[in-house]
Amino acid sequence: MKDVLPQQIVDQTLEWLGRAAKQARLDQNHTQTEQAEKAEISLRAAQKIEAGESGQTAVLFRYLDSLDLLDALMSGVPDPDALTPLEEYELKKHKPKRPQRVSRKRSSFKGSNKNASKEPVWGDELVDKTGDEADD
Repeated sequence: MKDVLPQQIVDQTLEWLGRAAKQARLDQNHTQTEQAEKAEISLRAAQKIEAGESGQTAVLFRYLDSLDLLDALMSGVPDPDALTPLEEYELKKHKPKRPQRVSRKRSSFKGSNKNASKEPVWGDELVDKTGDEADD
């Protein structure tokens, strides 16, 4: 379509939309009059749309919406509110990282015996250097 002039692109698009609208109306077994009433537009406007003639955009959109074609048309248009790739990158860049678990350092005592009892020492008993309990 790049070799086609802008006005030709507009005309081809209007003609294509008109054919699609007419086919959708016929599939729904509606007359142009019934569909125009449903879309709240004039019969002449509906006829112009199906003929691929230029008219008001709002009227075209009303007619396409009444045929449930507007959502399909809009699904092919990029969302103007969507983030650009650069905006997505910036958000990820400044996004707080997931907290990591805190690891505790394991204490290692000099001369500790791995086979020794793992009961805690409460310190309420005094032990002298010989290993005997001291009297209070």
